Amino acid sequence: MRHKIFIAKRNIKRSIRDPKGLSYKCIRNLRLKLKHNALWSPERSGNHWVRFIVEYLTGFPTCGCNRYDPPIFMNSFPNKSTPLAHVKGKAPYILYKSHDPYDIKANSVLILLIRNYYEYIMVNNRRNCPSNDALYYKMYLNLLTGYDKFTGTKILIYYEDLILKPEREILRIKNFLGGSYTRYKTFINRYDYYAGLSRTAKNRNWNDSHSGEDITFHQSKHDEKELSKRLELFHSLLAEPEYQKVKPYIKRYMT
Repeated sequence: MRHKIFIAKRNIKRSIRDPKGLSYKCIRNLRLKLKHNALWSPERSGNHWVRFIVEYLTGFPTCGCNRYDPPIFMNSFPNKSTPLAHVKGKAPYILYKSHDPYDIKANSVLILLIRNYYEYIMVNNRRNCPSNDALYYKMYLNLLTGYDKFTGTKILIYYEDLILKPEREILRIKNFLGGSYTRYKTFINRYDYYAGLSRTAKNRNWNDSHSGEDITFHQSKHDEKELSKRLELFHSLLAEPEYQKVKPYIKRYMT
């Protein structure tokens, strides 16, 4: 029995590097323990793009927040393109997307995707949310707190780095989750093509979303007085004792 378990674990590790190396029957029976793996991010922080990258590199689907947020490979891409045709549609999800932190097992993995909170605040403003909506800002801070407390394998991705230094950051994702190096090189060589497909897929048209290389898109649309008022609220929350440990993670934005 122990020998069988050892063989199964070895095959699972191989499958993360090359999904074709493990049969769907084995995946279905063992579940791969992937259901606990998480992709956390604030809203409008590029999680769709990260899920596209993960599905392309690993060959496994990712799970959205609800039934209106399907795996990326199920999107309809322009000109009948099929960039994710190699994804195993019936395989377990390799990542579960969430905008709120939740308890995950220590033997799982966690990716936290974060962006400049100025942008996050202005997304909130442009969506006409109440200016005193402290709960919305706490969602951002709670993700950082959850990441800090998680003792398992984890990685922090900054949205700005992913956009401005894609070759380095996508390699970090590949090394973290596994995947084909050949696919990684192909992806980088055709980066603009795949980025364009991700932006224009039909099932990703969220309200007031923006994808592209402009990392200050929402700030450029802001009202100075409104931003100042919202930043004052955000910084007052950040000063609370429960959020002191998150400051190092967003120090780059605190200018």
